[in-house]
Amino acid sequence: MKFDYNNRLFQAVTEICNFIALNLLFLITCFPIITIGPALSSLFYVTLRYADDKSGYLVKDYLIQLKSDLKNRFLISFIFLLAGALLSFLILFWFSVQTTIGTIFAVICLALLLLLIVAFIICCALSGRYQNSLRQTLKNSFLLAIASPWHSIIILSIPVALLCLGVIMSSFKIFLVLFGASLSAYCSAFCLLSLFKKFEWS
Repeated sequence: MKFDYNNRLFQAVTEICNFIALNLLFLITCFPIITIGPALSSLFYVTLRYADDKSGYLVKDYLIQLKSDLKNRFLISFIFLLAGALLSFLILFWFSVQTTIGTIFAVICLALLLLLIVAFIICCALSGRYQNSLRQTLKNSFLLAIASPWHSIIILSIPVALLCLGVIMSSFKIFLVLFGASLSAYCSAFCLLSLFKKFEWS
């Protein structure tokens, strides 16, 4: 018996399996939190190519990219995790003050934390797609996050929406384990491609 590899059903099942494998691989490789930079950069590398209709293999290319530019991607993890921890501490501190000034400062820190998360996502996507110095990549990530607020809102909303569904619907947690990160990155890839093309540089 011969299989028709061009059959749409077979192709669909293959793609679903690839996204599941990619998602599980991502979860495993970013389990030590400090490796989230290399893992997320590799994830965006393959999903951006996939969304841009370029050839390649999701799992194989992910593993190849995971070994690329490790120093800068580890530094990206360290910088953003440190800044995120500091802002989280400040948010808790200012809310605990329980004054109007404290609330104002807490809200400002919360807004900065959300900007930091968006910039981190963009930074990892830039690291996976473009060859730039660490300093330039960090600078570009914040500039892009600030320059296009609608793109930033969409980029932030996609993972937040999936996480909220996981909290509201207990059965959805299984879906998140199988598809959460890879699906989120793939959906975000279209928004990121639109953002990059809007501010494309040579």
